[in-house]
Amino acid sequence: MFDWESKYQYQFGKQGEEDGEFKGPQCLTVNKSDHLFVCDEGNRRIQIFELSGKFVGKFGKKVATKEY
Repeated sequence: MFDWESKYQYQFGKQGEEDGEFKGPQCLTVNKSDHLFVCDEGNRRIQIFELSGKFVGKFGKKVATKEY
């Protein structure tokens, strides 16, 4: 995370498939309630965090794909 002056503050998350972990994070947005939404492309979900980095919840789930 960076402040409004682009100064580094802290980081959260790591590579993986558990809650709060990422596998190909792409897009970020913050809603009016100051929740950070992260599109986690590799895990096929959107994860939600407080701006402090605390995990709040998620939408979607990783599904097995079958190759033909």
